[in-house]
Amino acid sequence: MWLKMQAHHSDNSIGIRFRSLRALYNQAVSDNLIKKANNLFDTFKVSRFKEAIAERAISKEDLMR
Repeated sequence: MWLKMQAHHSDNSIGIRFRSLRALYNQAVSDNLIKKANNLFDTFKVSRFKEAIAERAISKEDLMR
C-alpha cells in the first residue's frame, strides 16, 4: 500500500520490485540462510500485480507507410 499511495508506483512497478525481492528470498533459501517453511511467497502471490497496459508499438501498416 505504501508503494502505491506514498511513492505513487504503478502495479507493474510494484510487481517488478516484489519479483526481485522474491528472487533474493529464494536464493537465501537455496543458500540455507533461512528455512523454506518461513516462505512468505507461498501465500503472497506477486502475479496479482500484473495490469494490462496500452500497446505503444505502431502497426506494420503504419511502419510500411
